[in-house]
Amino acid sequence: MKKSFKLFMATLVIGGIAFSFTSCSDKDVNDNGMEIPGDPYDKTAEEGSRLGDILGAIASLDSLPDNWQSKSFTVEPTIGRVLDESNPYVRTIASISQQEAIDIFNGFTGSELSSDATSQSWSKEGIGSFQLNTVNKDGVFATIDVNMPSVPHLTQIRFVDKSLLGENSSFKGVPYYHIGDVVKVTETANNVKEVSYWVCVRCCNSAYDKGKTHWVSFQLNNDNYKTIPADKDVAEMVVPTKLGFSSDTPRMLKYATQLFCLLTDPEDYDDLYCYEEGLGGLGKVTYPKSTIQNIARQWKEKGIADLVFPNDLTNTGDRFSPTFLNQKDTITFYCKGYSYWKNMSLYYTKVWKDRSKQAFCCKEGEDKWKPDAQKFDIKTYVSGGRRQWDGIYNPENRTAKEAFVVRYKTGAQLCKQSKDIYGNDVDPTKPLPEYNKKGIKITIEDAFHYDEKKITEFSIGDNVIDNDGAIWTCLLTPFDGYNNYVYVTMDNINASEDLLNITNTDLPTIEDVLKLYPLLYGYYSNSNDNFSRVIAALSDTQQGSGMPMDMYMQSINYKGGKARGYRTDFAIKSPDKKLRLMRMYADPCTNPQKGVIFKGFTTYQGSDKKIYLSDAEVELDEDEPTSDVIEDINRSDSLVCNFWPYNAEEPNFRDIPGSGKVNDYIYTRNTMSSDENFYSIFNEPIAIIRIRILKPEDKHDFKYYGSYDGINYNQLKSNIGKLLRTYLEAGRVFLDGASFKLSY
Repeated sequence: MKKSFKLFMATLVIGGIAFSFTSCSDKDVNDNGMEIPGDPYDKTAEEGSRLGDILGAIASLDSLPDNWQSKSFTVEPTIGRVLDESNPYVRTIASISQQEAIDIFNGFTGSELSSDATSQSWSKEGIGSFQLNTVNKDGVFATIDVNMPSVPHLTQIRFVDKSLLGENSSFKGVPYYHIGDVVKVTETANNVKEVSYWVCVRCCNSAYDKGKTHWVSFQLNNDNYKTIPADKDVAEMVVPTKLGFSSDTPRMLKYATQLFCLLTDPEDYDDLYCYEEGLGGLGKVTYPKSTIQNIARQWKEKGIADLVFPNDLTNTGDRFSPTFLNQKDTITFYCKGYSYWKNMSLYYTKVWKDRSKQAFCCKEGEDKWKPDAQKFDIKTYVSGGRRQWDGIYNPENRTAKEAFVVRYKTGAQLCKQSKDIYGNDVDPTKPLPEYNKKGIKITIEDAFHYDEKKITEFSIGDNVIDNDGAIWTCLLTPFDGYNNYVYVTMDNINASEDLLNITNTDLPTIEDVLKLYPLLYGYYSNSNDNFSRVIAALSDTQQGSGMPMDMYMQSINYKGGKARGYRTDFAIKSPDKKLRLMRMYADPCTNPQKGVIFKGFTTYQGSDKKIYLSDAEVELDEDEPTSDVIEDINRSDSLVCNFWPYNAEEPNFRDIPGSGKVNDYIYTRNTMSSDENFYSIFNEPIAIIRIRILKPEDKHDFKYYGSYDGINYNQLKSNIGKLLRTYLEAGRVFLDGASFKLSY
């Protein structure tokens, strides 16, 4: 009895202190006389709520203690890293720009500063003050000066270029989780299992000293619902609670919205301003467009959106489309919970794509209404993303018509374990561990884990990307008698300083061209749909390796339409200081009964003079011995060929000198305006390509990029092998007039 009385008196004292800040007591009544749940320690009052949010981000605090209003209450910061031991109260965060500082300041204060903000101050009695200053000097992007009695060991947060971190990083190695990864979390307590799916919206990154993964979930457990029973004229209300909100949540929801937008339409990543910081604020180098495209493709193939988003709404993903997210449309997230004193409040974060500010923006707020006879149930948002009343959309504007209910956690919070005092993941290079303690078991399994394909998993028609951003197309994989992969690209071609040569070391050799041309011809001339799709995968100027075959396979129509040949000039590897050309010709005329013959020429007709691109600068006439080598080939069969733009019966020479500079022939995506700019002295196209021939065990920097139309062309392997053997084993390849034996 004495113990109970002392506890009761202590409660009264605490309650009296709390009452000085708000009129809400442990048990209170609303205007209708209904008893409502109280908050004896004022943790949900404005001051306590804001402090709790801030300390969640600054000190990884899950909730305020009961004595949070006491002067003796202090916590140690976990945000950032101490770089200078002589100045331990200054914490450093590696960033891309000042944007992360602005976002964090907005999260602390509830402000809505845009990306061009330079300085701002904020203070609140009982909490403290913050001063933001953008610096952008000597690798320091911005600072936030901190004055909080509850965090005395933190005076400033500095946002700097990653180069200033030196060797200071929370971990070494490659992080296990990627942005867009999804885990299945099963929580078991009292023999009751609850399952939810969580999306990684920012991963760990050693370069930027990010040791925490950040996750959001659109599914709630039973303890995330609070039912306030009906009473008199007030209907029952079911509201969300314990959603894991902190000052970091709005920023992570902005990252989440960016991610979901790009998974809906990866091409939107080209938006210079809205995605300037890259996904998760980690820069576009960390997550280039190609990676996002691949993650989006895998999400679609595996139906991940059906696991993640509310399952009663089929068009949930449409809300994240670029069309939806314009200056007027927003995504509403109920992400913090509720408060109830006279009025009901649901707290939200809204995210939108603001073209005027050239950025994604977010703000906090609350939907407030006076409870009445109309029932409210947050579960309609959880399951369907919309408010409902007896199956009919509620016309009242008390809450958003469309909204997501979201939980937020760091990796350490998800598995209830941390690596260190900074709240980092246990081991960023490994999956999150299980938790089993005090009758609670948490298991975490991969529902979707992005894993870049190995070279042995690449197929014909697949596009891959290297570390320099060049897109390559796989044209050949191993088949019987051949053990290599063949890739080509027209990206990242580099001219020498004098513009007479190409400095890339992976131009094709003469033998490479003799092997490559029959392969290209086989794809291009075959009527099989899968063959044509490989050409599409090669030719697509956005997704492919950038070799538009209609341009580079110049066709020759023979009299009467009985046959068609193709011709192309290739830039070839040469120790010379000038770019050499090799002319290839798919000739159906020499022996029509035998089939097409592939003829390569590295010299001019009737001489041993090599062909250089710089020859185009020389004005040619009828008397020059450098006539078109194709003329005699065609005439030997007494079949007349119609050359574009000249006829083979006429002297084939240029009246006007052309360009001998290689930069005039380097293909740049989407800049080709006319065919003639890419034609040689013989009036056929010049293909300046790079080629890689790799064995399965060879080291490479290729990452999977995608397939044209998302189709895997591995089934073509045997067909292509048979086609090549038909071409090559029949002695159909010639070099400078002599038979040339090739093997694969």
